[in-house]
Amino acid sequence: MALPPAHHLIPHLPALHHQITSDFDFGGDDYRAAHFELQLLPYCLNAATLALETLVSEIQTLVSDYLPSRPPTGTSIRSPKPEYTERLSYQVDHFLDVARRAQNSWTRYLRLGLRLQCHGEQLPSSLHDVMKGLLDTRKPRDYGLPEEIRGELTWYWEEHGKRLKNYRDRAQHMPIIVTSEAQVIVAGDGTSSRRTSSILLALPNNPEVTSPARLRFEDPPVHAFSYVREQYYQLVAFSHWLCDKVIAEPTDRNKLSFAKVPRFSFGPSSLGEAIPTESTLEEITERIKALGTS
Repeated sequence: MALPPAHHLIPHLPALHHQITSDFDFGGDDYRAAHFELQLLPYCLNAATLALETLVSEIQTLVSDYLPSRPPTGTSIRSPKPEYTERLSYQVDHFLDVARRAQNSWTRYLRLGLRLQCHGEQLPSSLHDVMKGLLDTRKPRDYGLPEEIRGELTWYWEEHGKRLKNYRDRAQHMPIIVTSEAQVIVAGDGTSSRRTSSILLALPNNPEVTSPARLRFEDPPVHAFSYVREQYYQLVAFSHWLCDKVIAEPTDRNKLSFAKVPRFSFGPSSLGEAIPTESTLEEITERIKALGTS
């Protein structure tokens, strides 16, 4: 079953887009800038959806390929080759990256939707920087944000957002793979076709540390799929709430009018490139072999 796309996850998003862009001259630089900035949230939510769906598919394929032909007696643990387990890690990495970008996209909606710049407020583009200002114990800043929004941002950040950022930072800024090796675990009694399969693919339980040697993957393990699934839900839930909260009252939340702004003009001068084929991969493979690879 496929997850719904962003315009179904946040059906009132077009109404908010219309509210924001109506402040600008259609087609002008401010209008185009706002249009492109507002594209980031639905883009990231769709990318996060794809990462989660692909992770599910890759797990199912891996477990299916590594099931023993006969029901085991007791518990059988199989360790697939790295090139197979890495296909799972790719999707975890992808999710962490686009989820972090989705977090940062909220600052655009707040800045534009609440017209903060009109009130002399400069909201940082990074949610991390926003939270540093809000939570500064010596000189906190409110950035002109309503108290309810500040409270909900703080709750999300402390409960979910900060840890997600830490995972993404470890994946981006450490020379490591942020997940553990995958193990396929099968339990059976050896006499029947009934068996129970599970997978062990973990994230470190202390992503705040900055030394690869100090990352811990046990006691307790943080199961990668369960973590990605929950953080996907939290991203969607907070995005839905925030976009609804920024819409001015009274506004028809079913308004669908939001003009598209192309990044280039279509016409005879817009020439594409050839559609890639199998021979395209063969050509790059031959070039790589010429480097002396096997």
